[in-house]
Amino acid sequence: MRVFFDTTGGGTDLSILVAVWAGVISFLSPCVLPLVPAYVGQLTAVSVAGREAGAAPSRWIALGHAVTYVAGFGVVFTLLGVTATFVGGGLFRVLPQLRQVGGVILIVMGLSLAGILRIAVLDRVWRPLQAGGSAALATTTGTVAFGAPGQKRINHLMLEVENFDDVGLAYETVKSAGIPVGIEPGRHANDQMYSFYFINPSGFMCEIGWGARASSHQSEFYQRDTFGHAPVQGVVNPGMQVDANLAPV
Repeated sequence: MRVFFDTTGGGTDLSILVAVWAGVISFLSPCVLPLVPAYVGQLTAVSVAGREAGAAPSRWIALGHAVTYVAGFGVVFTLLGVTATFVGGGLFRVLPQLRQVGGVILIVMGLSLAGILRIAVLDRVWRPLQAGGSAALATTTGTVAFGAPGQKRINHLMLEVENFDDVGLAYETVKSAGIPVGIEPGRHANDQMYSFYFINPSGFMCEIGWGARASSHQSEFYQRDTFGHAPVQGVVNPGMQVDANLAPV
């Protein structure tokens, strides 16, 4: 008995099916699926910020940014894959040395992220919108940043006052009443807000601030504040969490 296999096109169909299922599994993985709400929230914020004054948010703005975001990722990873395929073969002989160099780079980057090693070029921030780029370009090249994980509770509530003196008067009132100050006065580098934080009776922080600038389409993130905002020892830990041993207000 002879058995014949049709290899004219079935292999291609199988490869496409495997690729589709691999994509579905990757999407549902713990590394990807928890990030989806953050990406959706970012696209929603862009549609709200990009609307005309008094107009309702446009779904087309969110759709346009979603398309450019996916296109940006697709182009980057496609280029990385093609580059790795053609360049990787020639670098196979020096692979051990490349691993050592890569390890050193990871250590240096980790030290910089931890603030132990200061490298000026790594502190630079590229802002496409301020450089004249379109909102779609910002979305295509942008990312979403996440803060350090903490307790599943409200971290702080921000209240903006009308003038600078109100922040100082509120600070003096809080201090004179014996209410714990969690973070000393200072200015945020991202929104330029001058503020301080105190602990309210519910156990989380309230921020009293003034002077915030209007946000842009692209979110901006910084490693530190312009000045001040030092956590008060015994009240707030370096991770911006209220000390669990703090007595109720």
